[in-house]
Amino acid sequence: VSAEALFNSGGVVTIGGDVLVERSVSGGFMGIGGKEDGSSTVGGAKVTLSEEVGSGIIHEVDGFISPNILWRFMDQLRIPGSS
Repeated sequence: VSAEALFNSGGVVTIGGDVLVERSVSGGFMGIGGKEDGSSTVGGAKVTLSEEVGSGIIHEVDGFISPNILWRFMDQLRIPGSS
């Protein structure tokens, strides 16, 4: 899967919902003046490898994308009476 095809998809569907796919930008200062470096980011994490497995695609990223379902799961693990 190319970076262009991933970007054109608009997002990745997970159990917790859609995660945005954007173009990767490098350089610049405080988000200004950066140049696109030709790769894609998924939820802010840079895609390092994409592999087709059966009818699906596995994307390896360099960070944690944490969709909203993770925070709902973590709230369930909270110890009763703690804040």
